[in-house]
Amino acid sequence: MKRIFMLAAVAVMTMSALSLNAQNKFKGIIKYTMTSSGEVAIDIPASQAESEAKVMGEKFVFGDMMQDGREVTNYVDFSQYIAMLGAQGVELETYRGEGKFYISETVSQSTIDSLTIPCTEGFYVEYLNETKTICDMKAKLARVHSFDEEGKDHPMDIWYCEEIGPAVNFALGGIGIKGAPLQFSQQLDDNGHAITLTATKIIKGKVKDVDFLNRAGFKEGTKEELLLVSRELKEAIELMQD
Repeated sequence: MKRIFMLAAVAVMTMSALSLNAQNKFKGIIKYTMTSSGEVAIDIPASQAESEAKVMGEKFVFGDMMQDGREVTNYVDFSQYIAMLGAQGVELETYRGEGKFYISETVSQSTIDSLTIPCTEGFYVEYLNETKTICDMKAKLARVHSFDEEGKDHPMDIWYCEEIGPAVNFALGGIGIKGAPLQFSQQLDDNGHAITLTATKIIKGKVKDVDFLNRAGFKEGTKEELLLVSRELKEAIELMQD
């Protein structure tokens, strides 16, 4: 998994004592709320304002990501775009299919170990001796230093809980966080606009094995196939707009 910072998510973890054998026993649901800040608040779609993660020991489901230990599966659904084009009589250049994929990969220990090494490209994680309580759980603070192409640092603070979730969690952007994220904020621009995702409720229980099965209707794909469909979709949509 590449060491690249991703907007929708960032993740953190320590190099010390990250044992995949020391699993948490927590089983339940984390409810999140997304808010915005700045002089002019950003409208957050209703579908994104509320979200949840389901947890069962080393298993973690959040959005379009599902994890079991170090095996991470991401789901991508292009079916609505392909159906929209089909209704207009437009086909993609070579791809024929519904456009529903899942891509799985196992993250290596060397990738995990590299995350806290200071750098000036990509990102690294600084751990701070600060804690606070979120939803009656102890959260610890980590600061992710992310560098753009010009070398400018765009730090993000993440509060995470080691008592919930996998030993190494890849829910936020696929990079790696110990336990479960309970809050993180990210600046969107230089005008003070930011978004914050905060855990508002933690419910014990309420999850079943079926919640962690592969999603129906998706077929296994490759990164190359995903890039091909993305490119052909972009070209087809641009052609319709001309």
